[in-house]
Amino acid sequence: MKKLIILYSYIILLINACVPKFKVSHLTYDSSCKLYRYKGEVLRFQDSSIVTLKNIDTFLFQASSDPLIILKQPKDNDIFIKADDFRLVNEYNAIIEHYNSNQIDKAISNGLQLKNKQPELFLFTDIDFIIGKAYLEKNKIDSATYYFQQFSRYSGQKYSNRFRGNQNENAIKQYSIQRNLALNQHYDSIKKFPLTPIKPKFYFESFSPGYVINVEDFKRKQKILFYIVLNNQYIGGGLNFLVSSNLAFYSQIATNNNYLWFSMNIPYQLYKSPNHRWGIKLSTGNTWQYFYDNQKLKLFPMISVSSSYHLNHRYYVSAGYVYNFNNTSSYDKDIRSIYTKTYWYSYMHMHLLKGISARLGFMEMKPVAGITVSGIFIGYNWYTQLFQIGFQGF
Repeated sequence: MKKLIILYSYIILLINACVPKFKVSHLTYDSSCKLYRYKGEVLRFQDSSIVTLKNIDTFLFQASSDPLIILKQPKDNDIFIKADDFRLVNEYNAIIEHYNSNQIDKAISNGLQLKNKQPELFLFTDIDFIIGKAYLEKNKIDSATYYFQQFSRYSGQKYSNRFRGNQNENAIKQYSIQRNLALNQHYDSIKKFPLTPIKPKFYFESFSPGYVINVEDFKRKQKILFYIVLNNQYIGGGLNFLVSSNLAFYSQIATNNNYLWFSMNIPYQLYKSPNHRWGIKLSTGNTWQYFYDNQKLKLFPMISVSSSYHLNHRYYVSAGYVYNFNNTSSYDKDIRSIYTKTYWYSYMHMHLLKGISARLGFMEMKPVAGITVSGIFIGYNWYTQLFQIGFQGF
């Protein structure tokens, strides 16, 4: 009985330690948007209204009595990659097109219909700003004021994350302008504010073949990733620096009883189509391998090119070629690292969730099967004859 009590106590303590609690140190004030953020995300009350300078004391008082308040924040549910994401963008665009073609009544009715179909949309888009602007065009000031107040009180961004690839730094700047105009009721300036349709874009997984970084996969302003390298031949770890959306730098180190290896690689986005359907990536790097038995250090410089093409919102195909200037296959078949060989590969992928894909294909005519999580491959490679957990960003 005593052992059970100790075990249960340990489990409770472990669960309690893993549950995120509100910490003031993660709180920042966004002066350009005049709101508070928590770990980069817009901070809200339980009724989904935004925390500002005027009500921050009220929020802190509530947080002091409810440390789990951060778990009750509404989420922009973009984890599932769906064809509906394209439809949603097209319906949003239709509202703007009606407004720009002076079909104001249609813009208002379509905007209200979309809000009814997607009740959470007003939290994560500027839909209320657009409806308010349309009412302003009809000189219905009371209705316009109501929707501008709704926008100021609840909207935390210009575009939903489901508007794949559109909620970027430019959208954040645009949202800041809209929010300040609505807060200050600068109606003349609001009338002049342009409404521009956006392009539906394909979601792509970061560090999949043909692509470097998709900012949607990471927290805003996140720059560093850590990961493990593990298979039935060696164990190690890695560090990834997110330089920009088109450039990254990562290094890995691993060891076993026979050797130690260290790699440094730079993937670069050579081309990405405007709708993100097609991508081409160029990578270069070096691997140093130190052999314990003869104490020799060998260098394996490499260069690679890869490309992916999305067949639809969920499935995409890829191919790539890796050239190693000191190919181990010519003299040492015991080294099974893909960082020291020349080879080609071709895969079929399926988006399972945001940042997670299934992979099935061939490397040098040998099967490869598994899943990838933002470039980290977990699966079996019959070419290297290894079960692998490791980053493959080239």
